[in-house]
Amino acid sequence: MKIRFPDKACQELCNHHRNLVHAFGEEIARRICCMLSLLQAAPNMAEIPAKPPVSCTVSPASGKFTLNVGKTHQLEFRAANSPVAPIDDLSAVKEIEILGIIPTPAARGKQR
Repeated sequence: MKIRFPDKACQELCNHHRNLVHAFGEEIARRICCMLSLLQAAPNMAEIPAKPPVSCTVSPASGKFTLNVGKTHQLEFRAANSPVAPIDDLSAVKEIEILGIIPTPAARGKQR
Protein backbone atom coordinates (compact mmCIF):
# COMPACT_ATOMS: atom_id res chain seq x y z
CA MET A 1 0.00 0.00 0.00
CA LYS A 2 0.97 3.58 -0.42
CA ILE A 3 1.61 5.32 2.89
CA ARG A 4 1.06 9.05 3.40
CA PHE A 5 1.67 11.28 6.39
CA PRO A 6 -0.36 14.27 7.63
CA ASP A 7 2.72 16.48 8.02
CA LYS A 8 6.49 16.61 7.67
CA ALA A 9 7.08 15.99 11.40
CA CYS A 10 5.15 12.70 11.37
CA GLN A 11 6.92 11.65 8.17
CA GLU A 12 10.36 12.43 9.63
CA LEU A 13 9.53 10.51 12.80
CA CYS A 14 8.25 7.39 11.03
CA ASN A 15 10.82 7.31 8.22
CA HIS A 16 13.94 7.52 10.39
CA HIS A 17 14.72 4.73 12.83
CA ARG A 18 16.92 6.93 15.01
CA ASN A 19 14.02 9.38 15.49
CA LEU A 20 11.74 6.53 16.55
CA VAL A 21 14.37 5.19 18.98
CA HIS A 22 14.81 8.66 20.48
CA ALA A 23 11.03 9.08 20.92
CA PHE A 24 9.99 5.56 21.98
CA GLY A 25 13.03 3.40 22.74
CA GLU A 26 14.64 0.59 20.74
CA GLU A 27 11.93 -2.08 21.19
CA ILE A 28 8.93 0.07 20.26
CA ALA A 29 10.90 1.64 17.38
CA ARG A 30 11.65 -1.82 15.99
CA ARG A 31 7.99 -2.82 16.20
CA ILE A 32 6.84 0.40 14.53
CA CYS A 33 9.28 -0.24 11.67
CA CYS A 34 7.98 -3.81 11.31
CA MET A 35 4.36 -2.65 11.18
CA LEU A 36 5.14 0.07 8.64
CA SER A 37 6.92 -2.52 6.49
CA LEU A 38 3.94 -4.85 6.76
CA LEU A 39 1.56 -2.07 5.70
CA GLN A 40 3.76 -1.06 2.79
CA ALA A 41 4.09 -4.66 1.56
CA ALA A 42 0.36 -5.39 1.65
CA PRO A 43 -1.60 -4.64 -1.53
CA ASN A 44 -4.64 -3.52 0.51
CA MET A 45 -6.08 -3.50 4.05
CA ALA A 46 -7.87 -6.81 3.56
CA GLU A 47 -4.43 -8.47 3.70
CA ILE A 48 -3.58 -7.12 7.17
CA PRO A 49 -4.37 -9.69 9.90
CA ALA A 50 -6.88 -8.82 12.60
CA LYS A 51 -5.51 -11.53 14.89
CA PRO A 52 -2.35 -11.44 17.00
CA PRO A 53 0.48 -10.74 16.66
CA VAL A 54 -0.60 -7.98 14.23
CA SER A 55 -4.05 -7.29 15.72
CA CYS A 56 -5.34 -4.66 13.32
CA THR A 57 -8.54 -3.06 14.57
CA VAL A 58 -10.82 -0.48 13.00
CA SER A 59 -13.19 1.87 14.79
CA PRO A 60 -16.60 1.69 13.08
CA ALA A 61 -17.46 5.22 14.18
CA SER A 62 -14.31 7.02 13.04
CA GLY A 63 -12.91 4.64 10.41
CA LYS A 64 -9.49 4.82 12.10
CA PHE A 65 -7.28 1.74 12.22
CA THR A 66 -4.83 0.80 14.96
CA LEU A 67 -1.99 -1.71 15.13
CA ASN A 68 -0.46 -2.61 18.49
CA VAL A 69 3.27 -1.91 18.63
CA GLY A 70 3.81 -3.16 22.16
CA LYS A 71 1.87 -3.01 25.38
CA THR A 72 2.02 0.77 25.61
CA HIS A 73 1.64 2.13 22.05
CA GLN A 74 -0.45 1.82 18.89
CA LEU A 75 0.14 2.96 15.33
CA GLU A 76 -2.97 4.91 14.30
CA PHE A 77 -3.92 5.49 10.66
CA ARG A 78 -6.88 5.90 8.33
CA ALA A 79 -7.76 5.15 4.74
CA ALA A 80 -6.41 8.03 2.66
CA ASN A 81 -9.48 8.04 0.41
CA SER A 82 -12.00 7.88 3.28
CA PRO A 83 -10.96 10.18 6.14
CA VAL A 84 -14.00 9.87 8.40
CA ALA A 85 -16.47 7.37 6.97
CA PRO A 86 -16.60 3.72 8.07
CA ILE A 87 -14.87 1.30 5.73
CA ASP A 88 -17.15 -1.23 4.00
CA ASP A 89 -14.63 -2.96 1.72
CA LEU A 90 -11.11 -3.34 3.13
CA SER A 91 -9.78 -4.57 -0.21
CA ALA A 92 -10.58 -1.12 -1.67
CA VAL A 93 -8.21 0.56 0.80
CA LYS A 94 -4.92 0.78 -1.10
CA GLU A 95 -3.58 4.00 0.37
CA ILE A 96 -3.37 4.97 4.03
CA GLU A 97 -2.41 8.02 6.04
CA ILE A 98 -0.47 7.54 9.27
CA LEU A 99 -2.00 9.70 12.00
CA GLY A 100 0.60 8.98 14.66
CA ILE A 101 1.80 6.71 17.42
CA ILE A 102 -0.52 6.91 20.40
CA PRO A 103 -0.60 5.36 23.89
CA THR A 104 -2.77 2.27 24.22
CA PRO A 105 -5.97 2.69 26.28
CA ALA A 106 -4.35 0.73 29.14
CA ALA A 107 -1.26 2.97 29.08
CA ARG A 108 -3.43 6.12 28.94
CA GLY A 109 -5.14 5.03 32.17
CA LYS A 110 -1.78 4.74 33.95
CA GLN A 111 -0.59 8.23 33.00
CA ARG A 112 -1.15 10.79 35.76
